[in-house]
Amino acid sequence: MFWLPLTEEAEKDLLEQAACYVWLNLTTGELSVAATDEFADSPPWLVATCWMLRWPIAPLPADRANKLLDEIAPHTQRLIDATSTELPDRKRPGTVLYYGAGPALDAIQRRCAATWTDPDRLHTDQQ
Repeated sequence: MFWLPLTEEAEKDLLEQAACYVWLNLTTGELSVAATDEFADSPPWLVATCWMLRWPIAPLPADRANKLLDEIAPHTQRLIDATSTELPDRKRPGTVLYYGAGPALDAIQRRCAATWTDPDRLHTDQQ
């Protein structure tokens, strides 16, 4: 699992686009924050197969977005460790979730949800 810090240049998109998401690519391990109008109303194909997961977040400045990524990074690694995208049935692509995936998904969701109500809660144990 890896993530690159959000730049101040990318911050403008994050603050101006209609939909902001934390994205996790289960096939590459990449974690990112991005804004998109394109996928605001319907998920892209990789989301449909669960190879790419996304969580809505409030528009955040770059420093808060980077704090969020840092906060959820351990949980995303646990999620990656508890999933498989290598299915024997290649006609129906998808993802298998194993033991441990549920708590990781829940932890990520709670932290992303906190951006809407209280962004200052990031990096606390009050989640």
